[in-house]
Amino acid sequence: MAQAQVPADNISRSAALTQEAASLLIAKDYMAAFTLASKATELNPRNAQAWNYRAISHNKSGRFAEAYHDANAALELVPDNSLLLYSKAFALAGMGEGGAALFALKRCARLDPRFLPQYEQALQIPETADLLSIFEEPSPVLIAEPQPPDSPPGPLKRYLKLALLSLSGGILVALGLLNLASASWKEKIKTTVRLASSRIKNGKSRR
Repeated sequence: MAQAQVPADNISRSAALTQEAASLLIAKDYMAAFTLASKATELNPRNAQAWNYRAISHNKSGRFAEAYHDANAALELVPDNSLLLYSKAFALAGMGEGGAALFALKRCARLDPRFLPQYEQALQIPETADLLSIFEEPSPVLIAEPQPPDSPPGPLKRYLKLALLSLSGGILVALGLLNLASASWKEKIKTTVRLASSRIKNGKSRR
């Protein structure tokens, strides 16, 4: 069953609230960030960024089960996103699910090399130890907007690229022809000058 269309005004208001929530996360005002992110998801349930901000707020407030739920809600909208997987790994670590947290962090590091040092650090921690120590404070990088994976270029993109290459090739050919024409024109000028000079010399010698 198709999901209901979200009104454009709701999308715009949701995005504005999400931006405000981002600033609050950086300021470590997690409760206020959660409140605004929640309003954003009410306006636009497909706002993956807002769901992730709720997850971050939950994680930093110790509500790991709720964070796990919200991270999964975001991943349903934008699968295989490193930032969302990071929030999920954080929640799993807080829930005491070390193995699952490590697996999520591994996927995260494969998608985004910036998280590789944390994954390698997690590998050095004993299984019985607490993984929460490796998770960073929210930063502009961690709260960036989740984006879907890049898709391969479609037929239209391939056509436009080919057209651009063809146009570029046409320009190069035209420049080449212009160069040849210029060279031919220069040669004709030189020949005309030589003939004129020869005629002038012959006229003087007859006198």
